[in-house]
Amino acid sequence: MVRIPNFDGKTYDQTLDHERLGTSLGRVWMLMRDGQRRTLSQIAEAVGCSEAGASARLRDLRKSKFSEQLPTDSVSSERGEGGLWWYWIAVPPEAVSSQTTVARQQQLFDLGGGYV
Repeated sequence: MVRIPNFDGKTYDQTLDHERLGTSLGRVWMLMRDGQRRTLSQIAEAVGCSEAGASARLRDLRKSKFSEQLPTDSVSSERGEGGLWWYWIAVPPEAVSSQTTVARQQQLFDLGGGYV
């Protein structure tokens, strides 16, 4: 089984936080791997987390320790009209199309709410 590395932060408690943050990270990655631009509000609504949580998971995807498990070439953002920020990620083509990769991701993240 693939394991998500520990998260960072002074208040992070592996016992209390790892499952929840790992599930959110997987949900954000699976949503964003299509390369579509989305706002934090759109991401949060789609994956069931707060906007702050969505922002934190995008920052996590910029870290090599997470992108080794969830293949990510880049996480990009752009300030739009009125100060609204848009986010998107680029993933290797095989991470989107490979049956093996998709099966691995589905094993890792139960989109119904649990970390497997």
